[in-house]
Amino acid sequence: MREVCGWDAWNVTEDADLGLRLARFGYRTDTLLSNTEEEAPAHLAAWLSQRRRWSKGWMQTFITLSRNPGRLVAEVGAADAGALVLLLTALVVAPPLWPLLAGFMIHDLAVGGLPAPTGLLQLIHSTLWMSVGLFGLFSTVWLAILGMTRRKLLSLWPFLPLLAPYYLLMSVAAWLAVYDLVLRPFHWAKTEHGLARSSRKNSTAISSRAAALKRRSAPSR
Repeated sequence: MREVCGWDAWNVTEDADLGLRLARFGYRTDTLLSNTEEEAPAHLAAWLSQRRRWSKGWMQTFITLSRNPGRLVAEVGAADAGALVLLLTALVVAPPLWPLLAGFMIHDLAVGGLPAPTGLLQLIHSTLWMSVGLFGLFSTVWLAILGMTRRKLLSLWPFLPLLAPYYLLMSVAAWLAVYDLVLRPFHWAKTEHGLARSSRKNSTAISSRAAALKRRSAPSR
């Protein structure tokens, strides 16, 4: 941590900042194959506040990396720099535009139907936007199904249509993050934890174990 000069104390998504900082110093990160007991937000307001903070932090990270693109390429390499740009573009630029672009696509299909290109340029244009729409939809649903399969939650597949309003809410969070970034740059939208039943149960169990250990280690009279 000292070698990479800590992390940006003003970045509200410190793991994104620190992960990229480690990469710039030549380190690599990996993911442990383990379970997490981190609590998901218990209600919509908490979820929106969390995603709002994450989106703002990604924006801060993107702005920081964009200050000197040449230095970024020199430190992490062209391939990793390109991957970072694609990742942060998907996290920062895409969410605010999802409803607008989806609305345009639905309008064009409703008014004009499927495209019928008459020239090469029209064929290229139609192929590109249809590929983005189809592959984007497929990848979103496929990732959800993959996660459900690995967690043995495939019985929840009827809830997959809720991905549409979920991504709409992600766009709302992204626009709120833009507002915070411009007008409240030092605001930290905190997430309240300990609301879920599982969290209260875990907290009670941890407290019970701590009390038992304390009694066990206490000297007998």
